[in-house]
Amino acid sequence: MAEVAHHMDPRVDRTELQAKNGGEILDGFRASLKKARKTLSAVGPIGRVAADMFEALNTRRSDIVHADPITDEANQQILHRRLDKKNRYFDVTNGLLDEFISKLDEVSLKLYDIRDIVKPELGN
Repeated sequence: MAEVAHHMDPRVDRTELQAKNGGEILDGFRASLKKARKTLSAVGPIGRVAADMFEALNTRRSDIVHADPITDEANQQILHRRLDKKNRYFDVTNGLLDEFISKLDEVSLKLYDIRDIVKPELGN
């Protein structure tokens, strides 16, 4: 995301942006997107989808990272997200992790689509 933000707005320091937390990276990406879509309108819709998907993934990542280890009814150790103020309550399962990885891949593909528009000479 930081690389694409830099390609959309070369004034963005890619290294500095990628060192930030997810929310700050997203803010930098959205600011770059706003500037880029003035001259490259095709990046707007793709970038909005990528940003929204990244935001959802960033929240899910936090849920996974902050899950607690518990022992389930089968006496197995699992990760569990306790009920919080946003009513999130779930077990971290292989299915949930597979879904997370799949959605992360979708975001990556959107970012490559933007990069192809902004910097076609880089190729895939």
